[in-house]
This record gives sequence, C-alpha cells and structure tokens, in this order.
Amino acid sequence: MSIIDKPKILLIDDDIWQSDIYVNVLKNNYEIKSTQNLNNAIKLIESWSPQLIIADVLLSGETIFTLLNELQSDIHLGKIPVVIITNIADRLSGIDLKAYGINNLLDKSKITPQDILAAARRIL
Repeated sequence: MSIIDKPKILLIDDDIWQSDIYVNVLKNNYEIKSTQNLNNAIKLIESWSPQLIIADVLLSGETIFTLLNELQSDIHLGKIPVVIITNIADRLSGIDLKAYGINNLLDKSKITPQDILAAARRIL
C-alpha cells in the first residue's frame, strides 16, 4: 500500500513519549501526523484533511473540546471522526460526546497501542 492509498490520521497528544508509541503502531497502515498543541492541530486539519483525529483531552492547559467546538461549527470539518484517549474518562461520563463528533472514548490507563489500532480500523 503506497502512502497515497493510506487513510490519514492526525494524533493530538502533548505526551511525546505516548505519541511516539501510537505513531509507531499506526504508521504501517495509515499516513499519520502528530502534534502536541491545538494551534498546530487546527493548521494541520485545515491543510492536510485527516480522515480521523485521535486526541487526548488535556493538552498543556487547554482541552480538546476547544478544537472540537470549532470543528463542529464547520460543515465539512465537523464530519471528521474523533477518538479520544484520556486518563480522565470517568470524569467525561456526563458529557454528550456525540455532540462533539467523538466516536470512541478510550481510557489511557487501560489501553494498549493495539487498542488504538483497533479503534482506527473500526472507523476507517
């Protein structure tokens, strides 16, 4: 499979070590780019058009919900599926995740890199 045929995934996580692990497990099947902050994420989404976003909730003092609100207000960008990976999954139980375009919520403390790959495969 050439890079042209690979679906695009944007990974947003400020934990560089964790990001590297996820990139390594995804890169054989997907074209993947990663960033640690929301400003770069917005630029990449607009210029690169990923088909899936995998993101942590807490990002250096900000939350992914800032970005997701912006995406949901755009008719095209709001259709990009989102997988959330977080250590605070229990605190998100009262939030309507679908309203933010979130397709899946994974608890970082309980998942393996293979779980990330499986989530991507289910969506793409």
